[in-house]
Amino acid sequence: MSQTLFVSPVVHTKMMVHAIRNPHKVVHGILIGTFKTGGATLTISDVLPVCHSHPTKPILDMSLRLAEAYCVTNEDGEGIVGWYTAPEKQADELPGPVALKIVSSIANNTENEPVLVSIINKSLENFLEEEKASDLDQMGFYAYGKDEKNHWTVQYGEESIKSLANSWEASNNTAVQVCLDDEVVITDFEDHVGAGSSGIKEKDWIRNASIGKAVSDKLAQ
Repeated sequence: MSQTLFVSPVVHTKMMVHAIRNPHKVVHGILIGTFKTGGATLTISDVLPVCHSHPTKPILDMSLRLAEAYCVTNEDGEGIVGWYTAPEKQADELPGPVALKIVSSIANNTENEPVLVSIINKSLENFLEEEKASDLDQMGFYAYGKDEKNHWTVQYGEESIKSLANSWEASNNTAVQVCLDDEVVITDFEDHVGAGSSGIKEKDWIRNASIGKAVSDKLAQ
């Protein structure tokens, strides 16, 4: 894998919160970021949580369109750079066929190779208990790139995944603290749609600003 992946602590935390707040459910979301050096480096700066169930076509189509519109208004030149998922069953470590199909579809609409991130369900318990593990387990996820058959099965090596925090330990500790804070909630697009007209403005699935603030506060301590 020649591509180097940089992950912000906000991204790390949002993915973990999304998975932990929806135990025993499959979760899906959009990765937002930028490619540089001809695609040799990919920085994931944010995620947009999509759903905590098997995504329907309308949910996928609408969330991706809204994500694209959001990126157009962003002056940082960010775009959709991949997809993340957490498998439904704890024993599953590989991304499911739905996630593989979605990231392949995203690839058809970008010049660079998108990434597929799969949260490690077995590591979530250790993640919350702050047990020491290998760096990849400490991250709580694996990242995959495209193989010669255009399937996202090539796993990124440990040396190819970098944290934008001072270290993975710092990012991990921040994510753990936010996950353990019961007052921190996360809204995905499924929640947004289900809120109805009366509550839809309160379901900020794109920004989830409370998580971003919580991460900033923890890193500043």
